[in-house]
Amino acid sequence: MEMFNDMQFKFWQTFGYEKEEINQSTSLEGIFIEIFDPTGMADDHIFEDFLKSSFITDIEPNSKDHENRINVIQKFPLYKVLQLEKEPQSEWIYFKPNINDLDQQIYAINNLQCKPRKEHLPLLKLFVSKKDALWPRFDNVKIDDWILLNDPDFPGVQNQRNFVEIALSTPDFAILEGPPGSGKTHTICEIILQAIKKNMRILLCASTHVAVDNVLEYLADKEDVIAVRIGREDNQSISPKAKDFLLSRRINTEKQWLIEKLMNLGDNINRGQKYFLDVLKSKNGETEVERMILNNANLICGTTIGILQHPAIREERSTPKAVFDILIIDEASKTTLQEFIVPALYCRKWIMVGDVRQLSPFVDAVAVRKSVEGLLNDNEKTICRDAFCLWKFSGYNIIISEPDKEIRDNYKFQFDSLKLEYLDLDTIQENSSYKFLGSQIFIGTPELLKQYENHFPMDSFLRGKEFGIKLKFANNYWINHFENEKYSSRYRGSFGDLIAWRLIRLFDLRFSEGDLRRSEISQDIDNLLPYWKDEREIESLQKDLILIKKIAFPSILEIIQEGFHEIKNENLPYYKMTVSTHGFTSADKEIRYELLEYQHRMHPEISKFSREQIYRGKALKDNYNLSKLRKWNYKKYASRIIWVNILTRNSSKININLNEAHRLLDELKSFLDFSKNNPKNGNEFWDVAVLTFYSYQEEFLKNLINDFFGRKMNSREFIVPKYNINIKICTVDRFQGHEADIVFLSFVKTNSVGFLNSLNRLNVAITRARYQLVMIGNKKFFLDQKISPTLKELAKIQDDITIN
Repeated sequence: MEMFNDMQFKFWQTFGYEKEEINQSTSLEGIFIEIFDPTGMADDHIFEDFLKSSFITDIEPNSKDHENRINVIQKFPLYKVLQLEKEPQSEWIYFKPNINDLDQQIYAINNLQCKPRKEHLPLLKLFVSKKDALWPRFDNVKIDDWILLNDPDFPGVQNQRNFVEIALSTPDFAILEGPPGSGKTHTICEIILQAIKKNMRILLCASTHVAVDNVLEYLADKEDVIAVRIGREDNQSISPKAKDFLLSRRINTEKQWLIEKLMNLGDNINRGQKYFLDVLKSKNGETEVERMILNNANLICGTTIGILQHPAIREERSTPKAVFDILIIDEASKTTLQEFIVPALYCRKWIMVGDVRQLSPFVDAVAVRKSVEGLLNDNEKTICRDAFCLWKFSGYNIIISEPDKEIRDNYKFQFDSLKLEYLDLDTIQENSSYKFLGSQIFIGTPELLKQYENHFPMDSFLRGKEFGIKLKFANNYWINHFENEKYSSRYRGSFGDLIAWRLIRLFDLRFSEGDLRRSEISQDIDNLLPYWKDEREIESLQKDLILIKKIAFPSILEIIQEGFHEIKNENLPYYKMTVSTHGFTSADKEIRYELLEYQHRMHPEISKFSREQIYRGKALKDNYNLSKLRKWNYKKYASRIIWVNILTRNSSKININLNEAHRLLDELKSFLDFSKNNPKNGNEFWDVAVLTFYSYQEEFLKNLINDFFGRKMNSREFIVPKYNINIKICTVDRFQGHEADIVFLSFVKTNSVGFLNSLNRLNVAITRARYQLVMIGNKKFFLDQKISPTLKELAKIQDDITIN
C-alpha cells in the first residue's frame, strides 16, 4: 500500500475548466482531487499510480473491503486530477496493491514442486535436464469430418487442420503460432468442437478477458457446446455477450427453466420428478443446479487466475488434480510461465496459441524495481545511482559529505571506473583551492566540507547530512528559486528505477535488430553495477538480474519454443539445459508446432509493412481474396495505410499531444461525413478504433471525442447510430485481440522514440485495421531519427497529408 506521505491533495465541490484548455463548452461539476508535491522530491510512480487508479479509499484498506471504495468517474492527466463519485472524508488517500495474482502463482508453484500428481509429469519435465527428460513421439489422429475448417481450398486451412490434429494427438504440449488475423481463434474453436465430439472437457484460459470472450462468443450458438464463463457479474472487462454464460446467470436461468418444466407436468409428475422439484424450490436448489451445470459443462472459460473461482477447482486447490482433458491458452505470448502453471495443474495436456511477435506479458515495473532494490544495501545503491547520474548527465554539481572512509573509497572507485573526474578533499593540498573552479564532483568528510564550504558552487546537489549552515542555506535558496526541471528530473529515480525500466526496455527490444538503444541500455545497466566489488560478487549480481528477467518477462509461448534468450546464449553444458531455459529441441518442437502463414484481416496495403519488416516474409501472407473483400467507397486517402504528418513538435511534458489529438478528431469527422450516409454492407455499423501508445493521450482523446458527441458520461466504447459507427478509444496494448474497419493511430512522440521502437508493440498497432490505417504523428521526426530502423522504414511510406 502506498500512502501520500509527502503529498497533499485538495478537492472542490465545483471544479471548472476553460473551454480552450480541454475543449469543454461547459464547466464540470462534481468532486475532483488534484495531487501535487510541495517537496519536489516525491517518487514519480506516485503520480502515475494515482492517474491509473480506478478507485481510491480514504481509510486504510483491507483485502476484503469493498464498501469504502471511492470510484473514479473521470481522469484529467494533463492536470493530475481525478473526478470522484463522492468526497473523501480524510486528509489521506490510499491505493491498495493487488497481490492476489502473485499469491496464487506462488501457491501453484509450491503445489507442483511439493505435491505433484502423475498427470503433472510433463509439467515437471519442463524443469528437468534435457538429458533426462525424454519427450514421447506420437502419430496424429486423422480427422475426416471438419466442422469449421471445411473448405479445403481456403488459404492456410491445411496448416490449421494440421494443428487441430496435433492438439488432439499430443500427450503433453502443442504450440500454434500465427500472425494477426491468421485464424488462430477459428482454429481454437475447431479444436474445442472436435474435442467435445470425443467427450473431452476443455478449459479455455487467457491472461485477458477479451481473448477468452472472443472464442466464447464465436461458439455461443453451437448446440454441442455447454459453456460456463467463470467471473464476476460486476466485472466490466467481461463482454455483455459472454456474461450470459456466467455461472451465476446460468444457475438462475436453468433453475427457473427446470421449475417451469416440472410444474407444467401437473398431475403427470412422477415421484422422482416431484422430489427434484422440491429440491429446486428449497434453499439448496441453487447448489443442486450448480452441480448439474458443472457436471455437464464441456467448456469452462476464464482468465488464468480468475478460473480459480470454479467450484471444482476451489475444492482441489490444496492438492490439484486434472479435472479437464485439455487446457487451451489463447494469446499465450502474454502469459508468463508461473501464470500458466496456475490453470495447468488442473489439466492433462496443454495447448499454447499466440504470436511471440505481438505483445509480451504485462510487466509490473514496481515489482521489478522492488526486486532490484533488494540486491544491494542502501549505501551501495546510493553510490551506484549517484555515479551513474553523474556519468549519464553532465552539467551539474554534487557535493558528497561522508564520514565513513569505506563508503568514500567505494564512491571514488566507482567514479574512477566510470572515468569521472572528482575533487578528493582527503588528498587536497592547502594551496590547491584553484581546483574547486574546474570541478563538479566533490567528496570528503563533513569536517573538510565545512572547512572549504566557501569554495563550493552553490548550485549543487548535496549528498549526506553534515553540511555547514552557509552551504545548506545557499543550497536551499538555489533549489527553491533556480533549480530547473532539467536538473531535478535527471536526479530523480531510485537505483531500482534506473535499472528496472532499462531491463524492461531491453527485453522489449530483443527483436529490434539494429536498434541503437539496445547497446546504449546495456551499457547503462553495466555502469549501474558496483564496480568496487570483486568479480565474483558482480557476476552473482548479474545472475540475479537475469533471474528477475526470466521470472518477470518472457511468455510461456516463447520459453517452450526458444527458451529464455539471455540464458540460451550462455555456453551451458547440455545436462544443465532444460525446456524452461532453452526450449524444446528442434525434433521435439517440430511434431508439436504449426505456423499459420496467411492473414485474412487487412487490406494487402496494410499488411505489407509487417509482413516484410517484422515477419520477414515467412508469415502474414495475404489471402488472395482480400483486395476484393476490402473494397469500399471512402476515397479520402490515396492509400490504405497513410500518414497524417504533424510537423509541429510536441511541447507537453507528459505523453499528451494536443495537436495530434485535435487533428485525429478532424480525420474522424471526415469519416463521419461518409459513414452517416454509407452504413457498412448497407445496414451495419462501421467499427472505428482510436488508438494511441500512451494512456495519458488515450484519456485526453476519450474526453475530447466524448465531448464532440455531446456525451456526459465519458466512455471508451459507444455506438453512434446517427453516424453508423461503433467507436472504441484505447491504448495499443489493450487493443491486442481486437480489430476495426478503420484505425486512427496517434504516435504522440516528437522528440524521442519512447517505447515506439518496441517491435512487438508497433506490430500490434499497425495490424488492427481491416480497411484503412491512418497514422497521425510527426513523420519527419521518425524519418530523421537514427535509433530505430523499423520506425524509419515506417516513416518512408510515401502517401501522407502534411499539416504545418
